[in-house]
Amino acid sequence: IAIVGNMVARTTTVGVIVAIAYWFYKLITTSNKIGSPISKLWLILSILLFVALPIIAFYYNTNYIFRENFRFGFEGFFSLVENGKWEVRSTEILKDMVLLPDNMHTWMIGDGYIENPSNGRDPYYIGEFYKGYYKGTDIGYLRFIYYFGVLGLVTYMGFFIYACKDCIKKFPYDKTLFLLLLLLNFIVWFKVSTDIFQFFALFLTMYSGAPNEEQKKEMLQSDKL
Repeated sequence: IAIVGNMVARTTTVGVIVAIAYWFYKLITTSNKIGSPISKLWLILSILLFVALPIIAFYYNTNYIFRENFRFGFEGFFSLVENGKWEVRSTEILKDMVLLPDNMHTWMIGDGYIENPSNGRDPYYIGEFYKGYYKGTDIGYLRFIYYFGVLGLVTYMGFFIYACKDCIKKFPYDKTLFLLLLLLNFIVWFKVSTDIFQFFALFLTMYSGAPNEEQKKEMLQSDKL
């Protein structure tokens, strides 16, 4: 997933780093006896890495398309080895997209534009023309601020926090999974304005087992109606 995912979109690296950080945390804080779940995990990963490296090396040296996609996916590592510094084109582009609002109105409630209004969709737009997204930025947090301001951003973040909290309530044994998904969502917003609510939605619609007392009351109430 890490290798193929990075060849498609380098944002996959965020998920990989979060996962590895969690695995190291479990390695340090739990029992590491031979046969424990965490030791089995690292054993499986080591075997997969041992098998994958020769295959990657073979295709890297024999297949041009694979080589170019692989270099794209791990551009930062190649830049570090070949040029002595970590440099990724998309990150360099993002540096030029840091454009903060210049008025309190936009900071508070935004301008109401999530897409670029200068592309003909809004015939009443008379502001500055931008290439790409509104204000020329694709940074998630900035796009949200320009759309509905800090007030909207805080509300939107609260929506995800509430969804995470509700999932934890339904599936308490999977608390760590939902917290990591929430963390992943907020980290990715530093790069793009995506969201992963669809993953929370899957769990929100799943049956979690026997209903609790509150759910029983709701079911009885619905039966009466």
